[in-house]
Amino acid sequence: MVDSDVFLEGQLALKISEKIRNYKPVTFEGGRFHVKHPMHSSCAVLLVTAYGAEAYAKYYNLRLPLAQEWLYVMISGGHKDATPIQLPTPVFTYKPDKNGLRGINQLAEWGKTKDDEFITLGQAVPGITEKDLDRGKNPFKYYTDTGFRVAKNAKAL
Repeated sequence: MVDSDVFLEGQLALKISEKIRNYKPVTFEGGRFHVKHPMHSSCAVLLVTAYGAEAYAKYYNLRLPLAQEWLYVMISGGHKDATPIQLPTPVFTYKPDKNGLRGINQLAEWGKTKDDEFITLGQAVPGITEKDLDRGKNPFKYYTDTGFRVAKNAKAL
């Protein structure tokens, strides 16, 4: 166990290590997350489990995107194929899509199904239909190609 790895209820939530040489954007010290360089505050967080991604979202009163929301963004935003993101690349360097979102389909991302199961969205899936979405990744493990983004529920008028 590395001192800076983050565990939740005895399970690894975030593996804080260098994915690429000299790229360790987040540290965990004194019970808090710290971003080492301002540029990295808008870079992808990798080596995070699905449970770690969800814990982060819940901490900020947010949630992981639903598969149906991600599919809508892919179709309405005009996303088909994307070249994988080069690390570290801040998301603001990507042009916003028709919905104003950046970096869609650049990496695989943790999400949820309507049945509250973890799912992989993005680069790891072969297409943009619900049957193409990946349920094969273990939510207790971290992956070098999988990060996450967060969503917020819209307020009813």
